[in-house]
Amino acid sequence: MRIRQAACTDAESIARVHVTSWQTTYRGTMPDAVLDAQTVSQRRPQWRRRLCDGDASLVTLVAESDAGQVVGFAAAGPERDGVTGFDSELEAIYLLATAQRQGAVRRLVAAAARGLLELGMHSMLAWVVAARPRPPLQRRARRPRGSA
Repeated sequence: MRIRQAACTDAESIARVHVTSWQTTYRGTMPDAVLDAQTVSQRRPQWRRRLCDGDASLVTLVAESDAGQVVGFAAAGPERDGVTGFDSELEAIYLLATAQRQGAVRRLVAAAARGLLELGMHSMLAWVVAARPRPPLQRRARRPRGSA
């Protein structure tokens, strides 16, 4: 598996991974109607804007299979909700089921953190869905510097 910076041409693949992983990951946690309403054509414009508009404060990475297919992604950037102690956040990280448990999450998070550091951001927050059993990022959560 290879981790690389996402390009404008990855918008379709990222949209596909986003929709597919939502539908498999959150089935039973979110209403089926919400998940079934998700479409690649709805997500594609969001990813095209992010990848093609050139906002230098955003980090977007993809995980590629050995065959060169996008099987996951991570999106990070400046913290958006005013949470004290964090200047950046991991906005999204999703993998197709077939790419899970191969170290891609760890590698995507590490690459996103490096990208944020290069942009001058030094603390990253990640939101997780509480209803998910043992969210993978929760196991590695750390408190921000200076917190109790």
